[in-house]
Amino acid sequence: MPLYLCAEALDSGSLVELTSPVGQTSLNYHLVWAASALRKSRVAHARQTILWNMAR
Repeated sequence: MPLYLCAEALDSGSLVELTSPVGQTSLNYHLVWAASALRKSRVAHARQTILWNMAR
């Protein structure tokens, strides 16, 4: 659950975070777009920038 939704309950002690025995988990995001959207130069540029940054 996002922290902003439960911060108050965590602060008051009515909600407790259960930690993982291995470590914190991460969220993965997947970006998809229609091929027709790449006709717009701003979308194509954003896509290329993301791909370049991921290759680093």
